[in-house]
Amino acid sequence: MPEGHHSFVETLTMLMTTMIYLKALGVWVLFAGAALVCRMVLDQGLMVYMGIQRAHQLSTLTLCVLCELIIVRFVRWTGPTPVQALLIGLLWLLRTVLADVVFVHYVLGTSWSALVADYNPWRGRLRALVFVIQAVSPYLLTKRAPCFS
Repeated sequence: MPEGHHSFVETLTMLMTTMIYLKALGVWVLFAGAALVCRMVLDQGLMVYMGIQRAHQLSTLTLCVLCELIIVRFVRWTGPTPVQALLIGLLWLLRTVLADVVFVHYVLGTSWSALVADYNPWRGRLRALVFVIQAVSPYLLTKRAPCFS
């Protein structure tokens, strides 16, 4: 085959690889929606009944469960390789960090110190768990449960 030309199978493989990352970007929107709903419920109701610390913890744990359910469904749907799953997890992590910085700090006006405090587990803040789940769970699901792929 001439240099620069790909076989049909190679082209199809590249297209499918690209599609899994595009699907991953689309699925990240579900994470953002779940986070927004959890934040609205936290701000609108839970703090009044539970106090800010417990409300934050319940909201974060709820978000973690929702993210894990989305990730399990994504892995079953797309069947990524372990390498793809690792890259997708890192992509989701970067998108989430960027969204937190842009949306929470610049749009909602949360101070840097308050934003950083949300990720301090030694002060009972659990938000960092969302990062861990999004970054690592896709990879672990492909390694531990190949039947998902």
